[in-house]
Amino acid sequence: MEVAAEQIKTEKYSAYRDSGVEWLGEIPKDWKVQRLKRFCGINQNSIPENTNKNFSFEYVDIGSVTLENGIEQTENFTFKNAPSRARRIARVGDTIISTVRTYLKAIDFIDEVKSNYIYSTGFAVLNPKEIIPEFLAMAVRSDSFTRQVDVVSTGMSYPAINSTDLGRLSICIPSLYEQAAIAQFLDRKTSQIDQAIKQKEKQIELLKERRQILIHKAVTHGLNPNVQLKDSGVKWIGEIPEHWEIVKNRSLFQERNESGNESLPLLSVSIHSAVSSEELSDEDNIRGKIRIEDKSQYKLVEVGDVVFNMMRAWQGAIGCVAINGMVSPAYIVAKPIRKLDSIFFEHQHRTEEFIQQMDRFSKGITDFRKRLYWNEFKQLVTVLPPLEEQTKISNFISKLNLMTEKAILSKEKEIEKLKEYKATLINSAVTGKIKITNL
Repeated sequence: MEVAAEQIKTEKYSAYRDSGVEWLGEIPKDWKVQRLKRFCGINQNSIPENTNKNFSFEYVDIGSVTLENGIEQTENFTFKNAPSRARRIARVGDTIISTVRTYLKAIDFIDEVKSNYIYSTGFAVLNPKEIIPEFLAMAVRSDSFTRQVDVVSTGMSYPAINSTDLGRLSICIPSLYEQAAIAQFLDRKTSQIDQAIKQKEKQIELLKERRQILIHKAVTHGLNPNVQLKDSGVKWIGEIPEHWEIVKNRSLFQERNESGNESLPLLSVSIHSAVSSEELSDEDNIRGKIRIEDKSQYKLVEVGDVVFNMMRAWQGAIGCVAINGMVSPAYIVAKPIRKLDSIFFEHQHRTEEFIQQMDRFSKGITDFRKRLYWNEFKQLVTVLPPLEEQTKISNFISKLNLMTEKAILSKEKEIEKLKEYKATLINSAVTGKIKITNL
């Protein structure tokens, strides 16, 4: 973790005192503890209700902002078509912070570009006065502040804090010189940490891309790099080993259309993880009541079947069944009619090229109306190696997946440590737990 390993020249202040606020703890003796409203206005600017109906703007909702990336997306509206909550105006130097606890870490500092947006009333807009704006932004990002918000927020489903209560919360106030020094230090260090996180996220993407390349090569060329190849006759498949075949799915599968029974688990098909290997929980199953009341409509699936969601096949919702169960009537069940390694076909069907083939054969005017029916699925072309090679390729891909997931997990842990380090650094600096000396 390169950034964390860098030596930060910090030291403690010479004397501390009790802040009187649980989440702030001890603070430097010369620092003050003040309520937020003493140093900033809150929600001072909004677009009026008599705004021209054709006024167009970019809108930011609370779900579009994260602590790691700030504003991640905007939506375009005219005033007449905009949500009623699209009212807040933020100026350069302001800070926005979500007042809904579910999105508490939706915080961002406003620069010139962001000052042109209109913000949800789910944000409090902090307008700094007699405080360095960048220091204020860091202070409200800190755990010492957001924990106060968490405690004061009220409500059951979406606990929130109103602007009056927000203004009563406390922050530490050093001298203006120290505020500027801390803001400068944190801007530099958090930028370095953010860059390190992006690099590791890129490494994760490269691991995933490499895995997909190796899987595609394995299911279309096999594992022998010296094998003689021939033209498959299918443009998007290209060359295949000379002893492999190109067949249509109807020569491999037939449709299974048998009813399930109450003793079997209800399985799901995901575009991310293929077919589940356990019962779908009521929490995940939005049609849980139907599942309990009437299981006769659900389809039987057995180990080795290939199942796809006819409405999402064009996105890759297909996979091999690992346990006997039943699935939604919106799924198509393909039963092997010859001895196959169905896991091999799951891997092949989930490659980008095969998904594109399913997309081309799906019927529907728009993406979310597309359906891949059995009559179309059975016409899809498939690469068919000998059974022994199917199994070897499946085993190779299983090992590849384990190695890749292990490497990804390692990178994800490094990212979490960097995020924790960043949060600790911000909190320590704005509450005086460390004294910044290397500016």
